[in-house]
Amino acid sequence: MEDKTVLLLISPSKIKKSMKIGDSIFDALIDMNIPIRSLCSGRGRCGHCKVQILEGAKILNYLTQTEHELLEPEEIDQGFRLACQTKISNGPGTITLALTERSIIHTQCLQLEGSTRDITLKPLLKKIFLKVPPPTLEDIRSDEERLLQILHKQSGIESEELSIKFDVKIKLSEILRCSKWEVTVVLWENQVISIENGDTTDHIYGIACDLGSTKVAGYLIDLKTGAIMSQIAEMNKQVSCGEDIISRISYVINGNKSRLNHLQNLALSTINEIIKKCCEKTSISYEEIYEIVLVGNTCMQQLFLGIDPVYLSKAPYPPTLSRSLNLPSKLIGLNSNKNANLHIAPIIGGFVGGDCVAAILASGMLLSDEISICIDIGTNTEIVLGNNGGGNAVSCASGPAFEGMHIKYGIRAAPGAISSIKINSNDPDDIRIRTINNDKPIGLCGSAIVDIPAELLKAGIINEFGTYNRDLETELKRLRKGKTGLEYVIAWKKDTDLITDIVFSQADIREIQKAKAAIHTGAALLMDIMQCKEEDIDHVYLAGAFGCYINPESACLIGMYPEIPQKKIEFIGNAAGTGARFMILSKDQRNFSKIIQKKVKYYELATHPKFQEEYISSTLFPHKDLNRFPHSSTILKMNL
Repeated sequence: MEDKTVLLLISPSKIKKSMKIGDSIFDALIDMNIPIRSLCSGRGRCGHCKVQILEGAKILNYLTQTEHELLEPEEIDQGFRLACQTKISNGPGTITLALTERSIIHTQCLQLEGSTRDITLKPLLKKIFLKVPPPTLEDIRSDEERLLQILHKQSGIESEELSIKFDVKIKLSEILRCSKWEVTVVLWENQVISIENGDTTDHIYGIACDLGSTKVAGYLIDLKTGAIMSQIAEMNKQVSCGEDIISRISYVINGNKSRLNHLQNLALSTINEIIKKCCEKTSISYEEIYEIVLVGNTCMQQLFLGIDPVYLSKAPYPPTLSRSLNLPSKLIGLNSNKNANLHIAPIIGGFVGGDCVAAILASGMLLSDEISICIDIGTNTEIVLGNNGGGNAVSCASGPAFEGMHIKYGIRAAPGAISSIKINSNDPDDIRIRTINNDKPIGLCGSAIVDIPAELLKAGIINEFGTYNRDLETELKRLRKGKTGLEYVIAWKKDTDLITDIVFSQADIREIQKAKAAIHTGAALLMDIMQCKEEDIDHVYLAGAFGCYINPESACLIGMYPEIPQKKIEFIGNAAGTGARFMILSKDQRNFSKIIQKKVKYYELATHPKFQEEYISSTLFPHKDLNRFPHSSTILKMNL
């Protein structure tokens, strides 16, 4: 039989892979652990998985209709294809391809820091050094009883409430004698989870982890002092299977059980890599990590636990679990002490998960009688409104656009991403841009994506409906016709690291309108539910990396959130990470997270009778308030 094997070669890395007729380039890159960008999990909808064919084009299928629609003519001329649309059609032969800067998922500028407040250090974990009296003919109690009796005296916990894990009991007699009856017990609540030789009370650590759909933040914490020993942020390796939650759910639904296992292992691998780096920076061993607290949105927590997320995608979107969970970390395979406890935060409901509970905890908004609104902008945006009397929470799919998804030249906040934009209102062809690391532009990240419509609005290039002013097409060099209508050139090709100009199209504006409208609608309807007016709100907490990097003036001008004075707005950074740290540092804070779950009610936005009306009104720049203003331009003048 004729050998029709095809060799795939990635230039310039020389990475190779054997393929056969019918195989997809996209699937091959995933198998090779190459972080190819894809918002649609390789279903030919987003146009981001671009590769340049340098050799072997004749053994590939012809360009598809999707490629003709999503690729620019210049890209087609230079041999660009969409990896998900490109398959081996005949062989044998060799295919050599190159990956562009925009087609690779780069390390993102990730948020670790978050505002904090004072809490009392009271971890569930503690170490107690014991000098255990050895047995004598007059004292023939079991080793277990003599250890628990002395532990009772030093801890104040009743003997009947104390217990020892079985695998620790097995080696109890040996370690007591090897240590000459001087040991340190590791106590999690009332259970001894480890017994160590000598006095090791100065070495007790835990990991607080914020498992985001885009990034994962980990904090190695000294549980004796409360200090952060090291902190690391990494991209979630799951992004290779879809850059948003819905894509990952689809990835599982459209596959088999192995895909769920694959996503679970990718999350586990990401967290273990973070733990490894934290330990290497501090010379702390895995055996000294006795607890891990993990928070994440509902889908992330379920995927991490290996729970099928299929029902999260179907109305009424119920989570499998809602209560907090404690289980041995070894069941999941985390880098830690073999008897370490893994704590999973409680879930409020729907897509409002443990990360939102942690953000509420970090803000302290439910500790005051003042009314606060917390907006955690990420791939999914969670909004909570309330005070110490309780609150309501909603979730809205707004983050994807603000993280560069569904925007033609949108990318994450990586080197080369345009991060801020200023248009000269007197000369709209005069534009100033800033990129991350001052690298040559390769795309637009979230903060710039908020700036652009605000700047276009101020310059009169778009109106409150988000429509480009056609009368300016002949006056402005940067305003021109594109594939989907008028577009504005943000950076000329000669000034970028691409082979095309970086533009912002009419379709891009529509995506921003939908995204910002989702946030504004969520906030407006929460206020309606709780009969709260804008002037009643005392604090606005903006959480998440994106929420901290956006220009608040631009966000206000396009109407991302209600009209609340900027002096009331506080950026609290990675509040989910801060809340996770609170949970590992304090038993009281962990207990309060359960109270938060009970006091905050999840509300499904689509069921609100004013949802459609409010959403449509919120698509305008900045928005249209039917009760107070006859036209949104009135609000625009107020904001300017």
